[in-house]
Amino acid sequence: MENVFYVPGQRWVIDFAIERADGVTVSQLQGHTLEEVQARSPGAEIMTYQKAVEMIESGCKTDPRQIAQEDFEYALNVLPPMKWVMGDEYESFMMSERTNGKVTGIYARVGATYWKFEEVCTLSHIDIITKVRQTINSQRAAA
Repeated sequence: MENVFYVPGQRWVIDFAIERADGVTVSQLQGHTLEEVQARSPGAEIMTYQKAVEMIESGCKTDPRQIAQEDFEYALNVLPPMKWVMGDEYESFMMSERTNGKVTGIYARVGATYWKFEEVCTLSHIDIITKVRQTINSQRAAA
């Protein structure tokens, strides 16, 4: 399992962590110990690469927010859409470029309303529409 130096809350890892012959863990690029990395990046920790990726992706995700129809159409036409699904009442697609890791911009239409949020590219059309409908219902309940 690969380890990295990472500051929780940041959107990138600092460096991979390797073990020298003397048993000390250092940064791969500069050979800094954890204490030296923390002097430059307070809060840095050593953790598995997978855990850091999960934390980064979690921090990049957003809740659905309503957008203008023009913004939806622009996003649909600026790059080739990924997982584009169209129907009478519902439509969704993802940006083909990632924001960070597996996170990408996701766009949806529910009736005559348009939505955008950031989420992992593995989300299905049904999951996208469900997430947007939950937001719509929450907004109605709060009003």
